[in-house]
Amino acid sequence: MSLEEFGYKILDVENSPEKDFEKTVIYNITPEEKPDALKEIRRILDANIAQSIPKWMKDEIGDEKPDFVIVVGKKIEAEE
Repeated sequence: MSLEEFGYKILDVENSPEKDFEKTVIYNITPEEKPDALKEIRRILDANIAQSIPKWMKDEIGDEKPDFVIVVGKKIEAEE
């Protein structure tokens, strides 16, 4: 299953500098803009939603402004 199958556009895929995610986490970069999409992605991925964006991620995002950043956790990797 991929988010593209649900009509979402994937801007980039790369490894996270932080490796200790047991469960997939969604970082909502534009919190006021797409609450319904956030709920749907959370349901699709069975993911947690982060309450804040860590500094390392802000540095990685730079000028790009995606709606969400998703860090895939070990749980979903094991299921694939």
